[in-house]
Amino acid sequence: MVDRELYTTDEEYSEKMLLAKVLKYPEERDSLRLDSKHFSDARHGAIYDKILNDRTFTKELLLNDSLTNPQLYGNFEFVRSVTDFPIPTKHGVTNDQKTVYDMYKRREENKIMK
Repeated sequence: MVDRELYTTDEEYSEKMLLAKVLKYPEERDSLRLDSKHFSDARHGAIYDKILNDRTFTKELLLNDSLTNPQLYGNFEFVRSVTDFPIPTKHGVTNDQKTVYDMYKRREENKIMK
């Protein structure tokens, strides 16, 4: 059986990396500057909003919320793909945000050009 979560787009990878870092290293949340609209996946945006607005939000609470509110954050497996994302270090949150924002700008430019 193929694990489809291993195959993600660059956008999904960048978004999951950022979310996983700030869940694992809450002290990095002070540097967050994006809006939820910058995420290509609305579920990632909802997770980001919750992290931004609730400083006590943990990955355990997120996993629990995925069971009680899967339409907002995604189902348990989707949320687990964020919480279990392999993170080598807490460094680079600013650069991760820049990557997410750059991809957002590209999507917006493509909409305009169509």
